[in-house]
Amino acid sequence: MASTMNKPWTAWALLMTASLGTAQERVTTLPRPTSYGVDAASLPAPTAAANAQGSAQSLLASPPVVETVPQLPPIGAAPPATPFYRRFRADLVEAAVLFPIVYQSRNAVVPVGGTIGDVDVRLPTASLGVTAPVIVNFQFDADRYGELNFSYKLLAGEGNRLVFGLDPEGLAVLRSRLDMNVVDLTFAHAGYRPLWNLLWFDNRDPIKPLWGMRWDVGARLATVFHDSQLDGPTIERRVSSFFIGGGPHIGLTLHRVLGDTGLEAFWHTDFGSHLGTVNQQFSELVTDGLGNPQGYGYIRRQDFRWVPSLRSEAGLGGSGWLTSRGEWRLAYQFEQWWGVGSAGSTSPADLVTHGAVLRWRFHY
Repeated sequence: MASTMNKPWTAWALLMTASLGTAQERVTTLPRPTSYGVDAASLPAPTAAANAQGSAQSLLASPPVVETVPQLPPIGAAPPATPFYRRFRADLVEAAVLFPIVYQSRNAVVPVGGTIGDVDVRLPTASLGVTAPVIVNFQFDADRYGELNFSYKLLAGEGNRLVFGLDPEGLAVLRSRLDMNVVDLTFAHAGYRPLWNLLWFDNRDPIKPLWGMRWDVGARLATVFHDSQLDGPTIERRVSSFFIGGGPHIGLTLHRVLGDTGLEAFWHTDFGSHLGTVNQQFSELVTDGLGNPQGYGYIRRQDFRWVPSLRSEAGLGGSGWLTSRGEWRLAYQFEQWWGVGSAGSTSPADLVTHGAVLRWRFHY
């Protein structure tokens, strides 16, 4: 009977042991392994199949895959830096055929000694013909900051002609001369940034038209001399003006690539503002038929003034025809300097030049 009574207690003890064993399997106080970098709170809820298996480690077996987006360079980013020794460029060949014209009516009343009295001294201008100026250009590429340009131009012209009526004794020879020196130091566009190229979003884009609009700014120093001389049987007359001054100048260039031809049409304009001094000189020498002086007079006039200038070019250009490191430009040029020989409002003188310009630039 004792054996029969112990059987219920034995069954109860086995049931309690199994219950405790089951509870210990479901509860754990161990920390989550540190090798997993994913926060369990950010994981999705367990699926029904995972709950049936009773294991949460299947969700932590491998971290989620994160796809990285490639970082593309922004629009307008600067190209790779150019080596220092290859940033210098020079226009080895720049030839121009220009026609200078001086529009002037310089005049002054000059008191001539002796019995001559006051004489209204003025002279026309003989044609200066065709000139070929000396032009030197050097460029330094300042990488992403732009480009520094240094240029020098020497323009000289001379013309002669015979005139009647200025000397009462007969035929006289009129001679006119022009001498112009211009030095420019210019900061030019970089070409690939929005602030440099005003149409940067169209530059070198195969889908949109290849337009470009760029600017440059700098300083200029200029001297301009012009005179006319009359040599006749009894009169020797001289009229001249000399300007020296300087100031800022600003330019704008518009260009368009012409399809796949390798050619580029361009238009460039430059406006200069110069402050300087104009000196005018007038002289008159009167002789008899044998060359003996009868009277002489001289007067000098000076004026501090503002002289604006405008230069415009339009033409075609290209690169890679003669060498992969060169480019050429062929353009028609028009330039005018207002009041460059004027002193006051009653004795004006303007300078105009126009003609063809050919440039070939070599890249080191």
